[in-house]
Amino acid sequence: MSDAPPSAPFPKGLLLAMLLLSLADLCTGAMGFSLLGESGEVTRQVILRLRLPRVLGAILGGGSLALAGLLMQGVLRNPLAAPATLGLNQAAALGANFCLILLPGLSRLPGATALCAFAATLLAALLMSLVAQRGGLSPESVVLAGMATGALALSATTLVQCFAQDTQLAAALFWTFGDLGRITLPQCLLLLPPATLAALLLHRGKWPLLALEGSDLLAASLGIPYQRLRLGALAVAALVTAVNVSLMGVVGFLGLLGPHLSRALGKGMRQGLPLRTFLTGGNLLLLADLLSRLLGRGILLPVGALTALMGAPFFLWLLLRRRPHSPWP
Repeated sequence: MSDAPPSAPFPKGLLLAMLLLSLADLCTGAMGFSLLGESGEVTRQVILRLRLPRVLGAILGGGSLALAGLLMQGVLRNPLAAPATLGLNQAAALGANFCLILLPGLSRLPGATALCAFAATLLAALLMSLVAQRGGLSPESVVLAGMATGALALSATTLVQCFAQDTQLAAALFWTFGDLGRITLPQCLLLLPPATLAALLLHRGKWPLLALEGSDLLAASLGIPYQRLRLGALAVAALVTAVNVSLMGVVGFLGLLGPHLSRALGKGMRQGLPLRTFLTGGNLLLLADLLSRLLGRGILLPVGALTALMGAPFFLWLLLRRRPHSPWP
């Protein structure tokens, strides 16, 4: 008899939900026609240029952000760890606000605001890592460094917005809330490399990561360079976050919701967890994008605000179910 653990069943339900949500997303829009009821060149252009990029961006972006959250929660041994809770999203907002408000000439160049958001996210991740290294890169030091970095970025964003004109402030706020409408088909391809890198790390390094989730002492006893592994995993999560926010703006709490919901759907089974997490994150962002057009009644609601409405109560619920005398839920 083989002692190998049973393989996880393929998540057919999640895949079916993704197909249905994608079809609903393609068939819903402000122009009021659907794939099923209209034809013609105008419809084809709307589908290919506007709706299909939104669907692909939601799948790849939501899935990769959920994988980033899964990485962060594992290496930090903290179920509350996610890009939104460790300051990376706040840093992206600071980069975008800085470009739009203080560098208006630069912001008119194509992709300049996205590049500033990208650079700010990576700088925040670097600052968080440098501060955490002083604490030996322990999970506690990384979490505290992330919280401090996020608070610093949020305060700086508030100061930058004090110098904004009305039109600049409107553009900065809309970008900060997250928007799938700006992404194009070629830009969707940019989401593939970081998502693939996170998936490969979770698949190829599943046993070292599992040992690191147990304790640093356990990982060290098995000869695993746990500090380098933790730093590398956080760098991959930061890269995923930076690419996503530079293309779609700040879409928060998917890194928190995706891993937890995928664990619940798999009844705690570790086999197949990365795939379930990717599909769950993609479905959540597809759902948020669909609701942003259905609830707005002609006004396109920011998807980042809807994901925050879904994720913030869940974050509070995790805190409320915290076990007594335990530092983490």
